[in-house]
Amino acid sequence: MKNIVANISFAPVGLPDGVTAGALRVSIAKADGSIAVDAQGAAVSSIVADAAPYVFPPLPSGQYVVTVQRLDSAGNPLGSPCVSAPQDVVQPTYDAPVAVTVTLG
Repeated sequence: MKNIVANISFAPVGLPDGVTAGALRVSIAKADGSIAVDAQGAAVSSIVADAAPYVFPPLPSGQYVVTVQRLDSAGNPLGSPCVSAPQDVVQPTYDAPVAVTVTLG
């Protein structure tokens, strides 16, 4: 299974007086809004970091959205979040044997 990497683009935006920009909070959810869980069924936590990479663990196949929110230096949301379009995650598959027949000949 492959990790999920969030690639984020940025644009400069003016800060309100007295506010200092902090880290980003990057979260992933199923496209229907429910919590994303990893292959073991554990909820996937948001990433709070100052810089890339923003990497999530391997997730089961399905549709997911990533939400990015800039935080101020106190950890409060700053501006509006950015939400990705739904993305299909398709984990690798292989052809597993499921049946065998034997004939005499």
